Amino acid sequence: MNRRFTGVLFACIAAAALCLLATMPPLRQAGFAQGNDTPYFSAKEDRIDINTAPAAELRCLPGIGEKKAQAILRYRAQNGPFSSADELAQVEGISLRMAEEFRDLICFSSESSGPISGSNR
Repeated sequence: MNRRFTGVLFACIAAAALCLLATMPPLRQAGFAQGNDTPYFSAKEDRIDINTAPAAELRCLPGIGEKKAQAILRYRAQNGPFSSADELAQVEGISLRMAEEFRDLICFSSESSGPISGSNR
């Protein structure tokens, strides 16, 4: 190979690597306090809270579009907060297999926009 071709090839590879690095999400490292085994961050921060997430956030889950996100919101409003991924399979349009795939992507808070006790709905 001649020098000019080698230089152009190197420049193209470097540009491609730079583009990949620039679009890559930031890596998180667990930071531990000295003498303590508790990490500085919670693993739940990267998960979608299925009991408080709006439709736009629910659509970030694989296979969830506008209709299924609205179905989750309706189910949550009528039945209260979800307590497990298996309970998601009771939502119209969500299979048990889909609910299993969500297990590592979601968390469950005790908060909810669920039904108010004593309401006459």
